[in-house]
Amino acid sequence: MVAAFWGAVVGFTLIGRQVHGRLRGPVPSLAVAAIWGVLAVQALRIGAELFHVLPFFGFVGGLVKVVYIVASIVLFTLGAGALVLSEYRKRTIQDWWNRIRPTTPGMRSHAHEAPPSPPAPPAPPAPPSGDPPAAI
Repeated sequence: MVAAFWGAVVGFTLIGRQVHGRLRGPVPSLAVAAIWGVLAVQALRIGAELFHVLPFFGFVGGLVKVVYIVASIVLFTLGAGALVLSEYRKRTIQDWWNRIRPTTPGMRSHAHEAPPSPPAPPAPPAPPSGDPPAAI
């Protein structure tokens, strides 16, 4: 559900940037682009309903409705793919889950912790203390 919702937001934002750029000019903020995208896609749905009501234009209304449905599915899918790709690269949800999950005895709490280091090798034996040091 999160991927589908986020896919809709990302898709509407992409469409909104294009529509806003053609009608208004400068690059909009993300919120404004998302609003313009929702309006553009919903205008397709409303146009389809209006054409469907008019006699002799029912086919055009049906065609526009099909375009609306296909565009919505493509936007949801591309946006969900963007979410999955972003999560794959950044692993934010995995890091969050590793921080909050309960730990059990004998289990490490974080996946990114380094494994314990092996013990240090023993020191070389010291020369006997009663013997004088060797001359060179």
